Amino acid sequence: MQRNIKSLSAMAIFLLALTGCDNSDGSIASPVEPVKPVVPPETEKPVADRSGAWPASALNDPELAGKEPVIPEVCQTLSAELNQNAKGLLDEAIDADVNDSQPDTQRIQAAIDACNTGAVKLVAGSNEENAFLSGPLTLKSGVTLWVDQGITLFASRSPVDYQIAGKNNCGETASADNGCNALITATDAINSGVIGEGIIDGRGGAVLTSGKYADILTWWDVGALTKTVSGANQNNPRLIQVTNKNSAKPTSQNFTLYKITLQNAPKFHFVPSGVNGVVVWGVKVLTPSLAYTVPGYDCPKGTTPATSGSPNYTRASTCFTPDTTKNTDAIDPGQSQNVLIAYNHISTGDDGIAIKAHSSNACVPPIAEKYAGQLPIYTVSNVKILHNRLYFTHGMSIGSETDCAVKDVEIRDMSIDGHDADFAVGVRIKTDMSVGGEVRNINYDGICIRRAQEALTIDTYYSKKTGQAYPDIQDVTIKNYHYVDTPDSIYNGDNVRVTLRGFSSDGQDLPLRNIVLDNTVFDSSPQLASKASATIPAAPSYAQILMGPGPVSLADLLLEAANNGAAEFEVLDNRNGSEEPYDCREAFALFPSSASAL
Repeated sequence: MQRNIKSLSAMAIFLLALTGCDNSDGSIASPVEPVKPVVPPETEKPVADRSGAWPASALNDPELAGKEPVIPEVCQTLSAELNQNAKGLLDEAIDADVNDSQPDTQRIQAAIDACNTGAVKLVAGSNEENAFLSGPLTLKSGVTLWVDQGITLFASRSPVDYQIAGKNNCGETASADNGCNALITATDAINSGVIGEGIIDGRGGAVLTSGKYADILTWWDVGALTKTVSGANQNNPRLIQVTNKNSAKPTSQNFTLYKITLQNAPKFHFVPSGVNGVVVWGVKVLTPSLAYTVPGYDCPKGTTPATSGSPNYTRASTCFTPDTTKNTDAIDPGQSQNVLIAYNHISTGDDGIAIKAHSSNACVPPIAEKYAGQLPIYTVSNVKILHNRLYFTHGMSIGSETDCAVKDVEIRDMSIDGHDADFAVGVRIKTDMSVGGEVRNINYDGICIRRAQEALTIDTYYSKKTGQAYPDIQDVTIKNYHYVDTPDSIYNGDNVRVTLRGFSSDGQDLPLRNIVLDNTVFDSSPQLASKASATIPAAPSYAQILMGPGPVSLADLLLEAANNGAAEFEVLDNRNGSEEPYDCREAFALFPSSASAL
């Protein structure tokens, strides 16, 4: 085409010369400009949608009508005096001196103490400063901490700031984890919370500035020691803890997390323990954020914490992956009632959501006299987990601590993408005879899972530990469950595990009862068998499974196990329809933050 255009231009000039045509001023006519070829524009790649938007069907859920948290009135406003750097962190020079580790603690706490009700709001400074740096804070009844959009509240990286007097050293490992206060603690608080579209950053990947590992290890390096040192527990601070002074008479009520981003916690992100009324709505939990890792979590060899082999006591890691940020659970409601967890996005190094009910004194025989009759206040009940997306996590868990009982849990519209991680887990009820108890009336409806090895687990032998807390799991319905095979995933087909194992040990026979699988579909056949190990029986075993009325794609596997003599394993086939698998085409959205490495 280009050659033809040039030929036409030359011919036009030749014809002009023959005819003697000229311009009115007598000058020779300019040659005709050649027509430039049209080059098709490059095809633009579609911009990844990180909005985190929910479909109308989720937003218009009638069960959630009128339940979205209400923003409280502002009681006091505090302006930021520090700035984040280009990576969204604080420059190390700001708090390299341990005496400068928490410059904003006193004024934030003073504002909280001065408010009777309402919110203490953290906002930008007059010169657009956008960061606060604090040590432990205490919320009181009626007061909410509001972190404004664009603002980050950073946690001190000095263990001595969190130290609980007379307990194990914070920032070290020990036989027990009891040495650190949380960054934010609410004790016996009523109608308090943490809200705002800002960020609370625990700085788990930052090098410590005090204690045994000052200038040597990060919080997450200390956590990794629990994987390489026998009997070690990490004394690292949680991000937000709601608790009670007297666990036998809890008074904490109505705690709210709303729209806040929690990231890079040294240990658990949010633990409400013994709270009547918890709402977690529109929250993002991300660990590690991109500031502490690289895209795709593709960390160079030798830069991550040591989680196997010899323990690391001498090198601060510089790059982190979810599986090297140990015990960074996102949301762990324990011993709590009337819990609502809705519209959240979660990517961490441990459980995405873990429901636990535990008190060794109140619930496990022999029960101390002062706890007699107190079981209901420790039982987890009336929990609704609606419209949530989980990414790198240990999945949606109940347990392992269930000795005080877990009852009446609804989990609906949940997507779990395990990203082929070594620890990828989907739906799991896990417990054992050291911390087991009643688990009743658990209902899953609308669950989409992919790239997760442990896709579906109900197991009363989570560990080999012994005790008298016998697991008893009954009345669990799994409906509209779809495991989606993904191209090139290592967890498709028989690389995916299903474990169904009730309890029969120590003279106790407590099989799984009334476990209903209704429209439970795997795109290809998973692996059902689980070998016996020491005192743990093989699975499937000690269980009563009811299939239907919808399809169950692993029906042949279940029936074969029952017919081939699996121990006390009964399968009742009530299937009567050809329902389509639950639609997961729009379930797997990107994590809605540019700080994500995904």
